[in-house]
Amino acid sequence: FHFASNPGRGFVTCDSNVCEDNFLHSDLSPSAPLADNGADLIREQIEEMRTEAMVRLEKLNKKLDRESDSIMAESSGKLKCYNTKDLRGNKHHAHESSISIKDARNDQEPERLLEDTSWKITMMIGRESGTWMPKEWGSSGERILLNLAVKFSGNQFGASEEFLGSKLASKKLYVINNELIVAPSLTEGSRKISVKNGGWRVLLGEGPAGTDLLRFFVEIEEKAEHKGSDVYCPKGRIYCTCGYFPATGRPSGIKESIRKEQEAINRRYDFLKREEEEDTSILSLRKITRSKQMFDLLNENQKLTERMREARIQEPQKDMLRFTENGTTALTKEGGLSCKVMKGLTMEYHILGRFSIASCETSERTNNLKAHTLSP
Repeated sequence: FHFASNPGRGFVTCDSNVCEDNFLHSDLSPSAPLADNGADLIREQIEEMRTEAMVRLEKLNKKLDRESDSIMAESSGKLKCYNTKDLRGNKHHAHESSISIKDARNDQEPERLLEDTSWKITMMIGRESGTWMPKEWGSSGERILLNLAVKFSGNQFGASEEFLGSKLASKKLYVINNELIVAPSLTEGSRKISVKNGGWRVLLGEGPAGTDLLRFFVEIEEKAEHKGSDVYCPKGRIYCTCGYFPATGRPSGIKESIRKEQEAINRRYDFLKREEEEDTSILSLRKITRSKQMFDLLNENQKLTERMREARIQEPQKDMLRFTENGTTALTKEGGLSCKVMKGLTMEYHILGRFSIASCETSERTNNLKAHTLSP
């Protein structure tokens, strides 16, 4: 008699010897009905065997859990796991050398690291996925490029702006020469547009995976467009958002630790898979145990993949960032643009495109080096 069950752990089979005489030598045909007493006895025996099998299954499952935990501990070795809260830089500290971005920062206010720095910005106005701009706006795929330079000051902004949030935490953004340059197109040359100063603020922990965001805006005083084009930049405030990454001094090591854990899991999984291919038995305790181990390893690897995704957001590669000249802070090299639109009593932010940014100090230093190199 075989009793099979599948409680989420694969098939578990228990064998129990049954008195064959009760089945093979009893006439169970309709022409020879079994006596009531005999039928009751058989039913009782079956029920007893079923109960015994269930008890054995429960013991087996507990044993499988213990073995799986032991094997997982062996495969991890001395490698450490980091929970999501640790990776997101919450108030909890990651284990030992795993220092999150926020934990590794200077004790001073990190948003002040951007004060008195100047940046060159190129706004690429054009249709982006998810925009609420009119359907015909930018449908040709054309873009308008707007170039300007700004300085993030430490002076309080002092006015109310929903995009920035706290009035006290917002600071003034100065537009160099209070102008931007509309890049030339195939049909017309470049031209200048007057721009008013704006404001800026760093929002700590408000970005993806608990990262920081930089929000700032400028206000252009006339509509920017090219003749015959289906894309334009409306007059008014243009809102910009990008990632903000104060320098930590050294990498936290989280990505490397996760990578090592994944390598250990992959080695263990490959070993079990080879064992599985060489195992010719149909069903055995070892085969069942191995299947559960492989399933658990796949789940653990999936969790580590998600943690790695968050770690890469929190600690992006350097080529994704643009640093200040002194290297104390960095911004993501690209960000998003939007404008504010009133729809009745509702206020909406419509996507206008994206922008690229680079430190003016770095650009000036590079140009000076080139001029020095080329000079006779």
